[in-house]
Amino acid sequence: MNEGNWRKRRGVHSPWRSDTPRSAPKFCNVTLMGSKGQGGGNNDEQCMRLRRGTAAQIWQTICFNWTTSGVSVRDTSTFDVACEPNGTQNLSGDLMVKESILFNAGAAGKTY
Repeated sequence: MNEGNWRKRRGVHSPWRSDTPRSAPKFCNVTLMGSKGQGGGNNDEQCMRLRRGTAAQIWQTICFNWTTSGVSVRDTSTFDVACEPNGTQNLSGDLMVKESILFNAGAAGKTY
């Protein structure tokens, strides 16, 4: 089997905007701690970086001490997964962060 064909069929090095299946992890009861306020910590970190059209169910999660943000949705293809395609911006249910706490997030130390 040609390695290039195998890689293409497996989604390796292929365009991610329309490939399926996409990532759709499910996380529940997770605590994620950042390095905000610690010496030598990363100055650009997000608790959750959702990108490349991912779907996810993230429930009952605590994000604490992240320097940039609690959740970062990085691109249009990820927004397209999160929202219904009819342009109304109704949530589709394919990408959700639910019953979670974002504490001391970003430079201003916001809590959500």
